[in-house]
Amino acid sequence: MDIEHLIERGRRGDEAALGSLYGAYHRRMTAICQRIVGDRRVAEELAHDAFLLAFTKMEQLRNPRRFESWLTSITTNVALRYMERHHEPQMLSLAALTEEDLAQDTTPADEKPLPTMAELMAAVDALPNGYGQVFRQR
Repeated sequence: MDIEHLIERGRRGDEAALGSLYGAYHRRMTAICQRIVGDRRVAEELAHDAFLLAFTKMEQLRNPRRFESWLTSITTNVALRYMERHHEPQMLSLAALTEEDLAQDTTPADEKPLPTMAELMAAVDALPNGYGQVFRQR
């Protein structure tokens, strides 16, 4: 069935049309929610909530051909709002850290200190003959 026709019928309150839209997009919207929240049960509830919100605001959809991207935006926002409200960042007490925890290097790879000139030249010297000439001063 034509999506534009379903949306027009849905705007008039046709439950069969709304059910068809729900059936056509429910799996995709649930998958979006699950990627964000990580819990299948919660994702299904959030997707359902997103559909209810979309169906009540269907008059705001200007271009029926953009229904899927519009619904995806609503679904993503519902899931992100859920995460903001229900998943506070975990706080770790410094008193709970052991000496071993403190000794571990947890600096992300992109924040590690740059190698020294001596380390770079040693790496250049380890290259096969001729390859290192590009890096050496003349």
